[in-house]
Amino acid sequence: MGFPFLGKSIKQLGFEAEQKSVTIAVMNTIDILIGNQRYELKGNESPEHLEEVAQIVRRRVDSLRKKNPSLSLQKAAILAAFDLASDLIKAKRKSSDHRSAVLAKAQKLLEKVEWDLQLSR
Repeated sequence: MGFPFLGKSIKQLGFEAEQKSVTIAVMNTIDILIGNQRYELKGNESPEHLEEVAQIVRRRVDSLRKKNPSLSLQKAAILAAFDLASDLIKAKRKSSDHRSAVLAKAQKLLEKVEWDLQLSR
């Protein structure tokens, strides 16, 4: 008894080959020194982005510890996290307010254009 499917492609047998694209995430790594403690930061973002994030955190922690030298690294890190979260919330609110203002102006302009078009008919 022979095997009738030998030597035939998947397509010839009536099956459709499903093509899948595979995305491989590249994990970038940088080292950062904060308060004489070395940290390894990993992420899918570019090394430049990770470096910028690390520098922001390092500067904030260093600034807090400079103002209060008895502050432990752990407490300074937590306070820095609170400060950065607060900055993020403020930036989101500012962005939202700006977006609302732009949309309101765009709506007024649209109404003016529509009014002018009606007058020209």
